[in-house]
Amino acid sequence: MVESFEPFEGLCYYANPAGFEGLGFMVGAPDGVRPEDPLDGIILRAEARGGPWQTLSGIRVGSTAAEVAEAYGPRIETEPHAYQEGGQYLTLTGTEADADYGVRFETTPELVVEDIFSGDARSITAIEGCA
Repeated sequence: MVESFEPFEGLCYYANPAGFEGLGFMVGAPDGVRPEDPLDGIILRAEARGGPWQTLSGIRVGSTAAEVAEAYGPRIETEPHAYQEGGQYLTLTGTEADADYGVRFETTPELVVEDIFSGDARSITAIEGCA
């Protein structure tokens, strides 16, 4: 069951499943048409904003940027956060067969992970909804 359903400019929508605290999904609208049903579309990225969710390497909301760097090493690309001075985007992209996918960790200015996005490379780097 979808707890909330928030269309974003007809390009995608956000779905938050009931009973899964801190977990949400960015879903691509079918054929670019504003969806009427939250079950329409294709999952573009999963979003962890709290709760028990973690990566296979044990990184979760509340981990530090140093822990992300230790877990993933030189595969992490670091960029400044667009809205939080001192915050960072830490992006891990796939290799070879899964190069079109990745994980992005967003940190606070204190360099603590506050969001984790996993999915296709374009969607995990979108900072304004689907754009």
